[in-house]
Amino acid sequence: AAAADARGVLEKTCAEDGSGGVAADSAATGIDIAAALRPDLITLDLMMPGLDGCSALQLLKDNPATADIPVLVVSIVAEERRAQIKQAVGALQKPIDTEHLLQTVRETIASQSATALVVDDSADSRMLVREALEEVGLSVLEAPSGGHAFAHLNTHDVHLLVLDLMMPRMDGFTFLAALRADPRYRDIKVVVLTAQNLTDAERERLLGGAQLILTKGDDITQQLRKVARNELGHGNQSI
Repeated sequence: AAAADARGVLEKTCAEDGSGGVAADSAATGIDIAAALRPDLITLDLMMPGLDGCSALQLLKDNPATADIPVLVVSIVAEERRAQIKQAVGALQKPIDTEHLLQTVRETIASQSATALVVDDSADSRMLVREALEEVGLSVLEAPSGGHAFAHLNTHDVHLLVLDLMMPRMDGFTFLAALRADPRYRDIKVVVLTAQNLTDAERERLLGGAQLILTKGDDITQQLRKVARNELGHGNQSI
């Protein structure tokens, strides 16, 4: 941020929450610091002399050293510039609501350390889910079958698994039963995707191993983003 008072508020708020931070009084300086230190999160003002925030955001995302660092825009013009800051993970309008700021920072950093696995035999469906989850900052792995999924699980720490029911060879019911039978994977949160009408017995069977059942439709990406942001919460539920 260019303004010293704005930087001071951000630094003080994050410090009180237990997060360390480094301040930069210009976009150019901030870009250099980000490339050198690779922080967990960058907060970015848009109204700065010289290199403005929108240009800085593009440079950060074009640089392989900083492309994966989530950027949170904090600016008095955040709302009106949303079309220009689509690559940011979020935008907060000044004056800053410190509680909202802290909540957003915590959620963003937490999501960056989470990995999702999408299990679906349809490449188009996997891409749709991937885009929704990556939009909220998750790292995403893909598997076209249950066998490929278990191969990923053996080599990656997966926090969220999105599972299609209708797959050849090993369907979603069989995969979920095998997943929950292995103690290593019992704590993975599972979202089941289905395009079919489930019987009460099928729904009860799934909720024995999945936290959430989502019906495929036009709003599936919005539902998935909501699930990812909330980290699925606790207990069983159905949408």
